[in-house]
Amino acid sequence: MEVPLAINSSPYNGRPACARCRQCVGFACPVEAKNTSENTMLARAAATGNLSILLATRAERITTDAAGRVNGVDVIADHGGPGQRRTVMADDVVVAAGAVESARLLLASRSDREPNGLGNAHDQVGRHLQGHLYGGAIGIFDDEVNDLVGPGPSISTHEFRHGNDGLVGGGMLANEFVPTPLGTFGNLRQVGLITPHGLSAKQGMRHLLRRMQRVVGPVQEMTSAESRAQLDPSVVDCLGIPVARLSGRMQANDLAAQRLMGERAADWLRAAGATTVIAYGSNPANLVPSSGQHQAGTCRMGSDPATSVTDAYGRVWGHSNLRVVDGSLNVTNGGVNPVLTIFANAFRIMHAWVGSGRDYLEPTTTGL
Repeated sequence: MEVPLAINSSPYNGRPACARCRQCVGFACPVEAKNTSENTMLARAAATGNLSILLATRAERITTDAAGRVNGVDVIADHGGPGQRRTVMADDVVVAAGAVESARLLLASRSDREPNGLGNAHDQVGRHLQGHLYGGAIGIFDDEVNDLVGPGPSISTHEFRHGNDGLVGGGMLANEFVPTPLGTFGNLRQVGLITPHGLSAKQGMRHLLRRMQRVVGPVQEMTSAESRAQLDPSVVDCLGIPVARLSGRMQANDLAAQRLMGERAADWLRAAGATTVIAYGSNPANLVPSSGQHQAGTCRMGSDPATSVTDAYGRVWGHSNLRVVDGSLNVTNGGVNPVLTIFANAFRIMHAWVGSGRDYLEPTTTGL
């Protein structure tokens, strides 16, 4: 099946179709075909005349009044000198900073009523941190197989996302994006197919780049309350804001699923004619919590304040005017890139809030 990439396949909303360039991943789109915040939702919001953006500004904490109701955000402007603090008052606050930073902001928003942070009466904020472990394989072909035409993967399989004997979950597999030189070099070094430097490295890159194909995909990770983001008790950033400290580790099921994805990816490449195939995985001795790719899970939505941070509409328990709309709501990341799910859930929450003109299902106020 094809792979959804959130890129215009035909002209849309005044922006052109994908030009199929070779620099899609990690670079700005030269023709604005990629759908990103600045050329879609922010542009539409700006057109209403109701959007203001504070540049070079960090949110320090969410503020509450004497009754405990959220009423604004303390921010710090950083323009190369000492930070200038101010408070932006608000009737409603929406948090969408990613799983690590959204949790950090809630934890940093302490008050006499909530000394452990907003919405954290049951010590749930920051827990169940997850990302995506990747499993796959690299294949080398005798003939050139990589035409370096973008934008990215052209075929995928979801056959192994579920129903794998002895495993919870699984993952999807796809042929990889057009490889950048640095990415190719790193991938080839990882599996020992190229030397780290010198003439042989250059010759290896010239010969292998167009003959290399990588089949890879994310693994649905098992969640654990012990994998979490917390405030570091002693380390602050350049503005004096406590940084996030991550703890926990990936699970044995994650590694087993990764190995399975590597084996299936290797099968794919051999069937396609690769003469050298190497599956790769992680070192069990270095299993830090998975948070670098597709962060999720630290402000999980649910129906019980004792086991979740928000209700089904992203409202932080006990605060009907404080919402979270990013991947931290995800109870599980699943075995695919979660970005389209994050988009859809954000739209669902916003429509429930402003689309109807009233709140849906006022959340239960917990004792704080």
